[in-house]
Amino acid sequence: MRMVRQMCAVELCDKVACEELRDWLGLEDVVTVLQHDRIRWYGQDYSVWVKKYMDFVIEGVRTRGRPKRTWKEVVEGYEEFEVK
Repeated sequence: MRMVRQMCAVELCDKVACEELRDWLGLEDVVTVLQHDRIRWYGQDYSVWVKKYMDFVIEGVRTRGRPKRTWKEVVEGYEEFEVK
């Protein structure tokens, strides 16, 4: 956000919200951009080795807490987005 503030000639002491600055420049937030990129790659044709590792789970004892999600599970959680 430092670069966005410099581009808008706004300092922190001006108390302008990050969302407002992104609206001025017509930028999307980083989370949304990453979600769109993941969905775009999800629709591509993959080679055999990429398909093999999309659902790859490491065997053995796992640490405490919730298990890590696979890349495919993360992308399938983005049902509200459309592929550009």
